[in-house]
Amino acid sequence: MNIILVTGILLIIASLALQKNKKIQPYWGFLIVFIIMGFQEGVQGDFMGYKESFQIMARGGVYDSVTSENDYVWLFLTKLFSSFMPFWMFVILLAGFECGVLYKVGNKFGSKEYGWVGPVLFFFTFYMMLIQMKAMRQGLATEIVVLAYYLSDKKKGFWWSIALMALSMFVHHSTLAAVPFIALQLIVSRKKDWDKEVKRSNFVMKDFFPLLMVGAYLFVYYLKASFLGDWLSQLAILMGDDVQLVGYLEKEQRFLDQGVSSLIILYDGVMVFLCSWFMQRTDRRYRVLAIASIIGCFLDMLLFGMGSLPRIAMFYIVFNILTYPKLVEVVSHKYGKTVALVLIVFLVGYAIKTSLPWITGTDGDQFGTYRFVFF
Repeated sequence: MNIILVTGILLIIASLALQKNKKIQPYWGFLIVFIIMGFQEGVQGDFMGYKESFQIMARGGVYDSVTSENDYVWLFLTKLFSSFMPFWMFVILLAGFECGVLYKVGNKFGSKEYGWVGPVLFFFTFYMMLIQMKAMRQGLATEIVVLAYYLSDKKKGFWWSIALMALSMFVHHSTLAAVPFIALQLIVSRKKDWDKEVKRSNFVMKDFFPLLMVGAYLFVYYLKASFLGDWLSQLAILMGDDVQLVGYLEKEQRFLDQGVSSLIILYDGVMVFLCSWFMQRTDRRYRVLAIASIIGCFLDMLLFGMGSLPRIAMFYIVFNILTYPKLVEVVSHKYGKTVALVLIVFLVGYAIKTSLPWITGTDGDQFGTYRFVFF
């Protein structure tokens, strides 16, 4: 039995059944995500590398894995927890922190009507739950960035956010990619008259803004198809010190050859249009979140098939759990629940389509070999 696929289907069914229950927090689905992430075993790849290194350090050895020597916080955490707990408890601890942050942020800032869509998208979107189960270090760094966002508009949140971003950089140095977004959030959250300024400026040719953004997206795709793609492919290989990174590149290339890239271009293009439209019909918090989602779409298209480089997009794609449910809510209020349902099917269907080969596959580092740690 494929545990992840069955659990995901049950999550969708339960979410639909409980969506009108006001006693349940809309982002309750992260409890299910926690169970899958926290009790995982049997998946090859980075996860096994972290497990082996953790066990080596537990015996007093030297850390030996894919971790950069500059990622001091991860090394410290591994050294600390390996001294008094087994690896499976360490995984549960990390998953508890990560899902707790997402649950807290979702219930505070997310849609009250369609918040349940957030955990479902996180469960099935490849660069959310699945990749974080393998890339544990970058998953932790991603959720620390989300926590920095959560604290950004609090009274003393400015310095807390900066401290958390610095901490995240020493968990995984790719956190640098998220600095522009958190910087924008810190500025906007303290600029109380930003909404008025946006309205006064007519928000950059309001009627044409979504089309302009789609045009920019297609132009970047043209650049990738012309020359950027080859350059980024070489960069991805040069950044890989082991066979594993090249393996990711080859797998992504197989999906590219199967025509999945056309689906990515279409989906991301549609979401760039919808998020740009959404920006004009919401408040400043969601305008910033929509910007994050748009950047995530650009990176998803630009870096697809480039080994581990697409993981950079994780820092932006994760905020889709806030942006997309709110987008669905706005569409529901403006065009009706039927149109909103069509949008949900589009979002969830795409997430399932792109992750299904990994969920059901049993070769190498795919998730068909997943089992609970106690079995």
